[in-house]
Amino acid sequence: MSTYARQDDRFAEVPSPPDDGLSIQVQAPQDGRAPEVRVLSGGTEVFLLSGAPPRPDTDTTHTVAHVDPERRRGTVLFAVHAADNDLLFEEQADERPGGVDPEDLDHVRSALNEILIPVYIDDVVSDLSDRAPGLFVLHTVQVDDEQDPPWTYFRSSVFTDGDLALEDEWGAL
Repeated sequence: MSTYARQDDRFAEVPSPPDDGLSIQVQAPQDGRAPEVRVLSGGTEVFLLSGAPPRPDTDTTHTVAHVDPERRRGTVLFAVHAADNDLLFEEQADERPGGVDPEDLDHVRSALNEILIPVYIDDVVSDLSDRAPGLFVLHTVQVDDEQDPPWTYFRSSVFTDGDLALEDEWGAL
């Protein structure tokens, strides 16, 4: 498990979560469980993101969550399931924490429909993070049910204020 603590506008790897401040733990277990991203405040878990379940006939699932560190809560906003360049947008949130407007999600959906290439999802999430306060966590997992563990690639990115604050990758595309 990798642990990162906030230092200025970015997160840097540290040996353990600090007793104060914001930190993130990224775990890509090899025992078949889904990779996870934990957001901690003062060493206490605020939010856990293990990603949306993969859909049939898709190979990659991108899950995006919004975390409000001030309120110490987060929610999954949407998932994008990809099979090559075909995308399926799946809204997840019933409630949106402060700052995430339904119009912002409409903008995301439109942007994803325009690009049609999932590799540009970082640009879309970065733009979303510029529209609302807090952290936007992107959890990308590529799945191959014939493999053990079933995921072959995992990447997590964290965006805030339109900037990439953290990126961690495991496995190979």
